[in-house]
Amino acid sequence: LLAPQGLEGLCRGLGYMLLFNMDNDDGLWLPRFLSRVARHDSWSGALDSEPVLFALAVQAARKRGDFREFFRLLKAAPYVEACIMHKYVFGDGGMRALAMRSLFRSMRAPGGKAQRFGLSELADLLMLDDLEEA
Repeated sequence: LLAPQGLEGLCRGLGYMLLFNMDNDDGLWLPRFLSRVARHDSWSGALDSEPVLFALAVQAARKRGDFREFFRLLKAAPYVEACIMHKYVFGDGGMRALAMRSLFRSMRAPGGKAQRFGLSELADLLMLDDLEEA
């Protein structure tokens, strides 16, 4: 059996691993891995821990393309989790690019009224450092 702090460390490590490997193998490894963790007696409660539930919420937001939820979770993330999540913020497949494409599409809705979106709102939504970066 693990000492109480050992289980806490294990849960944190599981959370980090889930976050870091979100895009590996299109997530096909996840159900197999989680079922193995659930069957391991000394790890009971690990799947219900805060770090694991947080990582699963981040994965779900990313898989759904829910950039608002992803960035909300990023703002609330502890330091190490936030550092890992930044892996999924940048680049063509990143959440910022997804958010920009989605916002652009919604503002150009055919037959709809053109939408305006303030630069400060955009900077806040996409967690940009300042208006110059936006």
